[in-house]
Amino acid sequence: MDRGGISAFMMNYYRHIDRRKVQIDFVVHGFEKGVFDDEIHELGGEIYNVPVKSKDYFGNIRELRKIFKSGKYKIVHSHMDAMGAVVLREAKKSGIPIRIAHVHNTNHLTNNFLKYILNEVARKTIKNYATHLFACSESAGIWLYGKNAVKEGKVKIIKNAIEVEKYIFDLNKRNSLRKKFNLENNFVVGHIGRFDYQKNHIFLLHVFSQLVNKIPNAKLILVGDGPLREKIEREIEELGLKNSVILLGQRDDVNELLNMFD
Repeated sequence: MDRGGISAFMMNYYRHIDRRKVQIDFVVHGFEKGVFDDEIHELGGEIYNVPVKSKDYFGNIRELRKIFKSGKYKIVHSHMDAMGAVVLREAKKSGIPIRIAHVHNTNHLTNNFLKYILNEVARKTIKNYATHLFACSESAGIWLYGKNAVKEGKVKIIKNAIEVEKYIFDLNKRNSLRKKFNLENNFVVGHIGRFDYQKNHIFLLHVFSQLVNKIPNAKLILVGDGPLREKIEREIEELGLKNSVILLGQRDDVNELLNMFD
């Protein structure tokens, strides 16, 4: 439960759901403490840490079966796109009556050929295990479940809701933040996203390098972190952008930082 998109999506709903009627427990891959763990516990939820599937597939399955066979759950809601097929298959075997597949993307998030093939197999079988089909958008639903499923109304579109009042522009915050980061006289471009393959930071940096040629005082703020951080830092160095790019890491004040971007 880091500050990535799916975790943030879940927390936005979890904070506002009627927890007297529905309580949500979380199964997470890996054993590191997440930034939302304490809040989840305060709101009455449990967190189950299971081995990462790619590192210990059988350990992952074994732990999932234990959770599903505990008899505590009527619903399993998977946020793993195509690979949710694995989770929902185990939920079905364990007799969980409601099994929700939820897609947040429009392609597999890997450029590894073997993983891509495994993901494709899962994509073609996920409807065998899911009782309900959710998607963040129509295009995501078409990709995972097919055009007919969307056309026939079998896919429920769940919007990525946010608390809009937190994102209202504030001139005072803009001025104080630009002063804090010494950006009062700069043209500021901002990007918020996990440092991962699908966010395409390398392309972003190449576009920004062209912008700097036209606007020399331009600055790029990168908010986020992830497995490609070193690669991104090397690219910044190679493009000669070290003095033009600011890496802020993971933040819990994104709604405020947006005020200072142009």
